[in-house]
Order: sequence, then structure tokens, then C-alpha cells
Amino acid sequence: MLSALLRRGETGRGGAIDTSLFETTLAWMGYHMTAYSKTGEVPGPQGSGSHFLAPYGAYRATDGDIMITAGNDNLFRKAIAALGRPELADDPRFQVGADRVRNRHALDAIITEVVGRESSEHWVAKLDAVGVPCAPAQTIDRIAEHPQTLALDILRRSEDGALSFVGLPLSFDGKRPNRNEPVPTLGQDTDAIFGETTR
Repeated sequence: MLSALLRRGETGRGGAIDTSLFETTLAWMGYHMTAYSKTGEVPGPQGSGSHFLAPYGAYRATDGDIMITAGNDNLFRKAIAALGRPELADDPRFQVGADRVRNRHALDAIITEVVGRESSEHWVAKLDAVGVPCAPAQTIDRIAEHPQTLALDILRRSEDGALSFVGLPLSFDGKRPNRNEPVPTLGQDTDAIFGETTR
């Protein structure tokens, strides 16, 4: 919309902007579409993984899953050193990215076994220290209490305190629009919406 407003300011011509959830989903599938057009292969489900990178995915620690993304040779070497398995860099199955993708299942089995020995907090600290992108998979209770969630002040309560909800994901001039009307009782607005009822 801003681009259209800028164009109007520069040329005096307005414009129509159109988008849809379908188009957004297609845009998110961009690299899959590109791979399909080149190979003709239809990718299967990958869960948290990737057809094009390895290691890339969620691995089970003692207290939950941790996402590890080591999609290039440098990050791979850092990740396996942090995981205590630096010798994997010399394994011919894992030498370069294409090798790791081809041998993804073997690599994932090794990483799963190692990660399963310690907590997600332990591995996040180790991997963060060497610059490997990672994060624990958050459950709703952890997200609700996460420092970033609290700092954003995005969790709201209804005026009567009966309901907790996520506020709008927008701020205007540093303020998040609020909505605090009480939670309606069951059937409270039936007559207003449908007129006289046939009870």
C-alpha cells in the first residue's frame, strides 16, 4: 500500500492492490516450486526439516524439542563441535551440503542421539556460543511467560478478567490498540442479531 501511495504522490495515478492467502502461501512455497520445475519431483512431508539443508530441523532434548539450523559447511562444523562430535566433519557422508542432504537420515539419527542426552537449555547455550542458529520449540505456557512476549505487552485480558487473549500484532505510535469489552454470556446477543426468537 505504501508503494501505491508513493506512486500516487509521484505520478498522480492511484492503483488497486490485490492479494490473497493463496498467493501468500504460493510465495512461501517458492523454493519448492523452483525445485519441482527443475526436477519434476514432488517433495514429501519433511516435518520441521528441509529438502535442501541438513542438519535442519527439530531434535528431541531431554525436556522438549530444539530447532537446529546448520545449513552451510561452516555452521555444520561449528554445530558438530558444539555437540561433541567434531569428527563428523571428516565423515565422507557429511563433507559438503549435498552429501549431508543425501545422507540426511543417518546424520539426523546421530544428532538425535546426541541431543537426547541433555536439556534444550544446555544445547541452546552451547550452540548459541558458537553462532549456530537454534531455539527451543516453545510450548504455549513457555510462550505466555517468555520475556519477549511480556515486553511486547501483546497478551491482554478482558475487562471482566474472564478471558485472556493475544492483542493485535500492530502498534500505532508505540501503542497497541486495545479491546477490553466483557466476554458475552451465552446467547447474550441472540435477539439483537436475529430479532425475535421462537423460543
